[in-house]
Amino acid sequence: MKKFVIRIVLFLVIASVIDVCVGYCFAFLQRGAKGGDTLKDNYICRQTKEDILIFGSSRAIHHYNPIIIQDSLHLSCYNCGQDGNGIILMFGRYKIISERYHPKIIIYDVCDGYDLLVGEDNHKYLAYLRPYYNECKSVDSIFWNIDYTEKYKMFSKMYQYNSKFIQLLGDYLHPMQDLGFNGFRPYKQTMNYEPKIKNDIRKTTYSYDSLKLTYFKEMIKMAKGKTILIFVASPAYKATDSRVFAPLKEICKQNNVSFLDYYCDPEISTNRMYFQDPSHLNGTGADAFTKKIIPQIRFILNSDAF
Repeated sequence: MKKFVIRIVLFLVIASVIDVCVGYCFAFLQRGAKGGDTLKDNYICRQTKEDILIFGSSRAIHHYNPIIIQDSLHLSCYNCGQDGNGIILMFGRYKIISERYHPKIIIYDVCDGYDLLVGEDNHKYLAYLRPYYNECKSVDSIFWNIDYTEKYKMFSKMYQYNSKFIQLLGDYLHPMQDLGFNGFRPYKQTMNYEPKIKNDIRKTTYSYDSLKLTYFKEMIKMAKGKTILIFVASPAYKATDSRVFAPLKEICKQNNVSFLDYYCDPEISTNRMYFQDPSHLNGTGADAFTKKIIPQIRFILNSDAF
């Protein structure tokens, strides 16, 4: 029995040492990234200093040109959008960034699925936050709200990085992903087909994720008096109904926060030459849309109380 206990203890010690060593190697690869999403993520969480930050999903990263915003408003701007992610990651990033500084403006492009609706397993949104878990303790509640067992899993250094190992290695040795312009990655293709549009969209019922809506409320509360929040629904091809955003619009109304609804904007949403696919603008469309919202942003900036 004594030998068995010794073997168990020895195994745990060896496993802990391996976990720490491998975790250290992962952290080294992450901090030493030469490009790709890893380098961009490092910059967002550890180095951003811009006056204006763009938050949101792929519709953020591909729809907002920071250069146009900078030239028009004479304020520095960086696009922090992340493909396939929404408020759970963005709220975490906002907490991390807020420990360093408070940007003057955050423009948040709202996506229905990633930001509002019940959909995929919310665990997926934690992947980009795990490497910063020990650097910013205020993000820990995000993990626990999604899965309480994360509180114990995060003791493992390997676990904090294992879902990103291939990406970490690639971004350290030979980055393939273009960093874009100040985080902006414009699509170059034009949609060369006419997609099938749902005609019964007004009959659709939506199932909203209460945790996602809660994080919007918490983000608004955190930003009050420090950062101007502007929520935007950017154009989708031939969209005719934006009522999916109704709960967030109501939250914004209650908190005196701007919500700019361009989802069905006739000037952009009906022009196929502006789109890469039904959900995403191409570079030409992004430039046109960015220019279109500048007057609204300038008005909000000039009229804000703080």
